Amino acid sequence: MRPEIEEVLQTIEEEEERRRQEGRPSLLCVGRDGGRLLHLLVLLRKPRHVLEVGLSAGYSTLWIAAALPPEGVLTTVERDGEKIAMAKNNLERAGLLGQVEILEGPALLRLRDVAGPIDMVFLDAAKDEYLDYFRAVEPLLSPEAMVVADNVLSHRQEVEPYLAYVGRHPSFRSFTFPVGNGLEVTLKGA
Repeated sequence: MRPEIEEVLQTIEEEEERRRQEGRPSLLCVGRDGGRLLHLLVLLRKPRHVLEVGLSAGYSTLWIAAALPPEGVLTTVERDGEKIAMAKNNLERAGLLGQVEILEGPALLRLRDVAGPIDMVFLDAAKDEYLDYFRAVEPLLSPEAMVVADNVLSHRQEVEPYLAYVGRHPSFRSFTFPVGNGLEVTLKGA
């Protein structure tokens, strides 16, 4: 990991801790262990097109973008303009803004603007909409796509429809990693 990326990640982690201590709203970061797992998955799979639903401060975006192959691009969707401004600043400071396309607006509307094939998806937005997000992009998934969903242990009830769908679908295999708030890794064609 380049030093400038690590520096930005640490800055976000420090801001998250400050917010926690002050009782302010969280930046909703995947956490360092979750970020490292995402980074490793990207390094292993070498996706050319990654879709992230839920940008927030750009923490997971940094982990994913830092591991992309040279031709890789990350498309991310976020509805909150303040979070987009914060994430753009973080990505620019890390030297990764050029690999990231940011779509502003409600995810279910903006997902219509995403072109396939998509090699990897990271879901980290409204938990009760995970299944809707997945169904919106399912036709765009490449034959060996990977989908990672955050918060599957901490928000089990909200994400249960998504987990049930991918768990029963004959084209997908899933496993829950007890990392952070729980990451569900789903492989297509496995």
